[in-house]
Amino acid sequence: MNTIGCRLPCTLDGFVITSIEPQGSLYAGTDHGRLFINEAQTGVMASWSMGRWTDRTAREAIIAQAMTMTLADVHRWFARHAASCLVD
Repeated sequence: MNTIGCRLPCTLDGFVITSIEPQGSLYAGTDHGRLFINEAQTGVMASWSMGRWTDRTAREAIIAQAMTMTLADVHRWFARHAASCLVD
């Protein structure tokens, strides 16, 4: 558990980071390889990665990096760095 009480990987401001599209989304539970950032209390999707990471190690490294940032920081970081990791 991190310092703000998340039991799952989450951003510094409490948004949950997962590789599973949230319930209620068009492709809930079926879109694999992307990262989704959801509001912790409601589960509503706040952000998602445009690309997919089939390499588990790369995906885990990106999650570890996102856990050191706020949601706004994650958006900026993806814009600058994530393109080099995109598979499709």
